[in-house]
Amino acid sequence: MDGTWQKRGYSFHNGCVSCISIATGKILDIEIMSHFCRICSKKAKIPDAASNAHVCCNHMGSASSMETVGAYRIFERSENHCKLQYTDYYGDGDSKAYESVKNM
Repeated sequence: MDGTWQKRGYSFHNGCVSCISIATGKILDIEIMSHFCRICSKKAKIPDAASNAHVCCNHMGSASSMETVGAYRIFERSENHCKLQYTDYYGDGDSKAYESVKNM
């Protein structure tokens, strides 16, 4: 489990958290997270049909909380979405993501 950002610090806009299999090296699940919406920032006129499909910012926290929130979302949907039940957690130790999912 690890997260990455477009930019570090207070100026990031986009990032993702990924869950990768240690056995195969394949990505099991990924949570794309955004702190910015180009459509809303330009105040574009969105037709009714497009506004229903429009997904705006899905993360309203700090850059440091993005990995924690993303890990929680991945673990929360793992059985229904991916038909997986995670038994071990390996992270790089630079976030509190493990604390957010250890009792799920």
